[in-house]
Amino acid sequence: MMNARSETVGEERSFSGPRKKSQLCLIPAAAVYEPNYEAGPKSTRYRIWLPDEPAFGIAGLWRGWGTRWSHPGIAQMMNTSYSSASCSRARSAREGW
Repeated sequence: MMNARSETVGEERSFSGPRKKSQLCLIPAAAVYEPNYEAGPKSTRYRIWLPDEPAFGIAGLWRGWGTRWSHPGIAQMMNTSYSSASCSRARSAREGW
């Protein structure tokens, strides 16, 4: 799985095929971990989740690979639009996160 920023997904060549073909998907998740490199070279991982829900959906793109003679595979690309600043605000709003 790759992380695609919503601000630049239209500019990246790796996402152009699935984006042009509207290969959209919904990725189910219980939580997402996002790095924060502001603290220095060792990143702190922020856990992003909905405390009152067992799972949520994340917008994504998908692409397949392989041939008709081989087992096809599917890659998912998660489309994110939150920033480390919004993660920091969310972290300070919740104790124990």
